[in-house]
Amino acid sequence: MKKKHSLIIVIFYFIKKFFSDLIKKTKGIKHNFIRKKERVVHIANYLFTKDGFSFYLNKFKYRFKFLKYRIRYLIKSFLKHSKKIIDSGYLAFTIIFYIVLSIIIFLLTYNIWVQSYDTVKIPEFRNMRVLEAIEQIQSLNLIPVIESRFSHLPYGTIIFQYPHSGHVIKQQRKVKLVVSKGLESSFLEDFSGWTVFALQKKVQELSLILKREIKIEKIGEEYSDIFDKGLIISQQPQAGADLTTIDTIKIVVSKGTMPDFITIPDFSGKTVEQVQKEIETLGLILDIQYVQTDNLDKVGIVINQNPLANEKIAKGSTITIFVGQKKL
Repeated sequence: MKKKHSLIIVIFYFIKKFFSDLIKKTKGIKHNFIRKKERVVHIANYLFTKDGFSFYLNKFKYRFKFLKYRIRYLIKSFLKHSKKIIDSGYLAFTIIFYIVLSIIIFLLTYNIWVQSYDTVKIPEFRNMRVLEAIEQIQSLNLIPVIESRFSHLPYGTIIFQYPHSGHVIKQQRKVKLVVSKGLESSFLEDFSGWTVFALQKKVQELSLILKREIKIEKIGEEYSDIFDKGLIISQQPQAGADLTTIDTIKIVVSKGTMPDFITIPDFSGKTVEQVQKEIETLGLILDIQYVQTDNLDKVGIVINQNPLANEKIAKGSTITIFVGQKKL
């Protein structure tokens, strides 16, 4: 019981001592703060007196003068020692060494950076056609961004690119292309003699440059002695129309030269072999259809034909004959 009582007294003593020390420290901090505050107030009051201002001004001048002499001493010491270093050639060697070392570190770092990413080198796109440039950019796994402006260069020609050719960039980065819209007042070209495919490529370029869709509408086909089959004969609007007002280009396509027309003879009552020989000489294509009949005299003989006799058809057309076949 006595041991337990003495233990409680010891614990209580240490707790009391801890709090008494804490109170003393708090009072000491407060006292120091008050002393510093009084000192600041005293200096401020003294500074605005005539004697106080001159005292602190002289003190500042003295310290500034000391600093000036100290800097002068350091510069003289440096020049004195550096002259010896320069005369010995050590300084020049040190500078060259660090320059070479910096270049080596830069090249190594650059190579590591290039090899650590999927990078591509930008080719030259200026003066290329816009569709060719876009295909090449996409093949390099880059993203083309198209802008357009008026220029003396032809429609669809690249006049500026960023990044510039020779730069190395990561894949999936954007490549900006500025495309020529031609002169400020641009006109529609004459597409006569163009293929439909070539016109489609041209219209794609125009749509990219004008930033709106231009459609192609085929309104017919005609025979032509001038243009081969598949080439454009005429267009609407006509060449010279203002491009800014065009939404659709309508075209007429050539079917080639007009073929020679042949008057079809009457093949009724002839055998298949006889008809085949005549068809070959006429330059036609033969189609044979068999029709069942009870009349044995008409078996293997032409009963009917399409087109009929004396009609005119173009050379190379197909003619169908109906041949009798014994009824089963």
